[in-house]
Amino acid sequence: MAEKVALVLGGGGTVGAVEVGFIDRLEELGVKVDFIVGTSVGALNAAHVAFHDGTEHSCLSEIWHDLRHERVFRRRPWQALWQLWRTRTGLFENRLVGQLLLDHLDVDDFANSRIPLHVTATNICSGERVIFSEGSIVDAVRASTAIPGLFAPVEIKGEHYVDGGVSAGVDVKAAVELGATTIIAIDLRSAIIDTCPTNIMDVLTRSVEIISHARSHCNLEHADYDAKIIHIQPGLKTEGRWDFKDVDRLLRDSYSMACEVFDQCWDGKRFEAGHYHLSSDKG
Repeated sequence: MAEKVALVLGGGGTVGAVEVGFIDRLEELGVKVDFIVGTSVGALNAAHVAFHDGTEHSCLSEIWHDLRHERVFRRRPWQALWQLWRTRTGLFENRLVGQLLLDHLDVDDFANSRIPLHVTATNICSGERVIFSEGSIVDAVRASTAIPGLFAPVEIKGEHYVDGGVSAGVDVKAAVELGATTIIAIDLRSAIIDTCPTNIMDVLTRSVEIISHARSHCNLEHADYDAKIIHIQPGLKTEGRWDFKDVDRLLRDSYSMACEVFDQCWDGKRFEAGHYHLSSDKG
């Protein structure tokens, strides 16, 4: 069987900046990726990689740099209550992700991607994990990043979807189902500093993290996959999923960490399967 390499990018809010360093290093090493699977913010990164070649990856860093000046949750309390009254299902509008994609994609269609792209979301009615591989990328990524309670579910063809992390934080299972023989999985579960939530947004996002952690643990460590899995858990730490003040540090240090981990598992021709949990005293 011919080797088929999948890159799986997990979710993690602003910690998704960590994935940029690994994406850049894979490109430098000349690793050919046959398809990409993205969940939540990993879907946003995956969409960019799927549509842009290595010479354009630097603009992914620029997007993250620009996000330092953006506020994901823009509305004042009374505006959030109005949004909740209007939709009944969410406090905020998930416009930022959609606009970022529209600004950087030539065509909003999976069929036009340079590398096949697959986006994981969760059907809020059935609870099923759903993989989007065709149609509107903007809709799929907005669905995959729709944190329950904070953002209203995204309607696609009459069904309603929320954050892919609810059903699969790092969707290795999807990569296996899609035929991958080698899977490079960037798992951001360990990158958050454990803190007690102090507001409703923290409670909701932390709840999704807990669910995602449990699902990913089962999918990665209790499944017998017929594939070579390079499971990478960067040890970079940050205080919050929506605190953009650490973005510069995460971008810088993730590249160094990527060089370290690929020196261990890539010999220039093939990967060595294993669990690579890198530690860091930064955070």
